[in-house]
Amino acid sequence: PAGRPSRACLGRRACVTRKSCAQWSVHLAQALTFLHACDPPVIHRDLKPANLLLCSQGHLKVADFGLSSAKQRTMISSEAYVMTGRTGTIRYMAPEAMMVDDEGNSCYNENVDCYSAAMVMWYICMADKPFGDLDADLIMAGAANGLRPDLASIRRRHGEHMADTNQMCWDGDPTKRAD
Repeated sequence: PAGRPSRACLGRRACVTRKSCAQWSVHLAQALTFLHACDPPVIHRDLKPANLLLCSQGHLKVADFGLSSAKQRTMISSEAYVMTGRTGTIRYMAPEAMMVDDEGNSCYNENVDCYSAAMVMWYICMADKPFGDLDADLIMAGAANGLRPDLASIRRRHGEHMADTNQMCWDGDPTKRAD
């Protein structure tokens, strides 16, 4: 039966092997590639461990599309849409989605999911929430100024490739994030 990784296996450090971390990263990347290739693209906007399912075969599945956006959006440039800001869970939210104008809107695109995926993979690899017990206001201020979780432990436990992938996916410049 399907279950939530955060409740099943991911809460225990010894349970998540390097192989599982790598496989789940691939599954998450494949899901996002599919969603973002739709016409119009689907932006999940709330990727977090609680919105992922782990099926009995060990495949990671994306769930809970309640905050996703697939409608035609107002494009403000060739790379960003006007969207509702601060939609999702702050701990996993991309900095550009946290920044809102007077009407509560932000300008972002599919790359917000890439950032969130990096935070989710950090959680899976470390069995701990990104930014520990920092409150939402500190996370927002820190993330906007380049604060990211430490990668040294991921390098030791899961290798350079996993650490480098996380770093590429949570880049502060959305145009430089891995696709």
